[in-house]
Amino acid sequence: MACSNCGKELMEAAVFCIYCGTPVAATGREPLKPGKLYGVIALLCAAEIFLAVLVYSLTIWLLGVGLLTPSITSPLEFLWAIVVMSLCLLSPFCAIAGIVYGILGYNTEGRRYAYAGLVLSVLYTLLVLLLVLPFIAYILLVPPFIAYIIFVLHR
Repeated sequence: MACSNCGKELMEAAVFCIYCGTPVAATGREPLKPGKLYGVIALLCAAEIFLAVLVYSLTIWLLGVGLLTPSITSPLEFLWAIVVMSLCLLSPFCAIAGIVYGILGYNTEGRRYAYAGLVLSVLYTLLVLLLVLPFIAYILLVPPFIAYIIFVLHR
């Protein structure tokens, strides 16, 4: 490919002529469209949430089978704990980003990706809430209930 201004030979991926600075016309390249990018980001966010749910479920299963112990006794268990905590800490941000980017990309040319990312982010967020809410309820409700029973019994 040659520059239209100075005629010197350019690389195929050139955007500007390195000799005279003239912009090179895009031939055969499609510019990145934000709508598709929003959709892909929404899908990636949904994939991260799914991975977090999968790793969390696998951890529960490994604890139940006895392949993992609640106390970290080996470097492999330490590494697994870091992976689980990283995914669990990242999931709320990915859920919000997946929903936001799904909404942003919904009325663009990346509609299919955005819609899929939006739906999957919402579904996986609900799944995470269903997995986590019983533990939160247990932590919040059981200690006050036990304290109330102890208070009533000691009257």
